[in-house]
Amino acid sequence: MINGLQVAKGEKLAKPADPVKEGATFVGWFADELLTTPYDFEAVVTSDLVLYANWAKKNSISYDTCGGELTPNAKDSYYDGDSFKLPTPTRESHKFLGWFNSQDYTGESISAVTIDTRGDLVLYAKWAERFTITYNSNGGNINQSAENEYYEGDSFSLQQPTHSTDKFLGWYSNPEFTGEPISEISENTKGNINLYAKWAKKFNITMCLMSIITSAIASNCARF
Repeated sequence: MINGLQVAKGEKLAKPADPVKEGATFVGWFADELLTTPYDFEAVVTSDLVLYANWAKKNSISYDTCGGELTPNAKDSYYDGDSFKLPTPTRESHKFLGWFNSQDYTGESISAVTIDTRGDLVLYAKWAERFTITYNSNGGNINQSAENEYYEGDSFSLQQPTHSTDKFLGWYSNPEFTGEPISEISENTKGNINLYAKWAKKFNITMCLMSIITSAIASNCARF
């Protein structure tokens, strides 16, 4: 509280030095106890005044990067009313999915401190691991646009290879082609994947029709 300021009626009140309060930053002087109307120091004084200091509380920010690395300039605190974007951490072979305020990553991700954010924050980084896809075409041709990696939670159909003569029967996880063929990466797929292309050989069939013409044998063959 600052007491004893005096000003003559009809004069302007000189703005005093900003007060200091541990754990908070001074926002300004207000004309009402509810802190809805900032005091105008350009206005002339016509009666006794009571001014109220408005403070913004200082809050801490704690980051759990869950194996990632934080940028050096990441803010570790904020004041009520501040607004800024949260930093994006990095982690080898992973994609950052966002900050969450719980270890089980429930609720919406948090990308920024807003003017409405209040209280100390403990943030947890959520990641999706990156995995590789290796194609064994067994004589076929792989489309250059075929995905050779994916992140945990991704989902997409696998591209089919082509062969000059053979028919593609599917991708398999082993060279013996046991089990079910694999046609897609689903959101539940995890781990590096080796895929083996299975082919059906194409055979030519020649059919001959024999007929006897003027005691001579004529052969008409059709090839399929």
